[in-house]
Amino acid sequence: MKVLFLNTKSRIDILPLINKIKIREKGKIGLISIIQYVDLLKEIQTKLPNSVIIGQVVGCNLVNLSKEKVDAYLYVGVGKFHPIYVARKTKKPTYILNPETEEFFLIKKQEIEQYERNKLGRIKKFLAAEHIGIIVSTKPGQENLALALDIKKKLKKECFIFATNTLDLNELENFPKIQCWINTSCSRIEAPGIINYEEIPKEYIQAKTSVKSFRPNLVQNK
Repeated sequence: MKVLFLNTKSRIDILPLINKIKIREKGKIGLISIIQYVDLLKEIQTKLPNSVIIGQVVGCNLVNLSKEKVDAYLYVGVGKFHPIYVARKTKKPTYILNPETEEFFLIKKQEIEQYERNKLGRIKKFLAAEHIGIIVSTKPGQENLALALDIKKKLKKECFIFATNTLDLNELENFPKIQCWINTSCSRIEAPGIINYEEIPKEYIQAKTSVKSFRPNLVQNK
């Protein structure tokens, strides 16, 4: 199946919103965004002293963040899906400037702590489960059947492999016997009943180092 990827760019006028940016940290600020708003970072940089454009981030890959040492991050985009991951992984203050709602705020420590509690809850559910469903994506770049088979072989639980192109969480309810699901595709697919394979305690399984991981192309600062 042929797949056509189209980069869509926002045409929002970001300049009126720049005055809302109030970052407490005095050091270097890393500017990050998703693909729709990444072009807005240049305008923000011209108005924000001591900032550096890091570029695009995606939920499952923060490789760009290792390229610059900064004291805080400013994420330009909607929602908290990406910036809360940045805040967790980097331990740096992470601010959000939402071009759609015109809001500016900081990811709170309590939000990160709640995320970690939710993660622990997923792990506990996995440990208690006797019947496991292993989700395999058929999308190019996310397909990880070898990993799924390896997990099925090593886990001392009753495991079933499910292949899908587009994951519909509602469809999982059609399999009431499954007490916990293991996701082997994009690591940011999250739900109360789903644990990502990277979250499985190492004493239960050690993933093969040769298994390919999903690393999409990123827009980087030039």
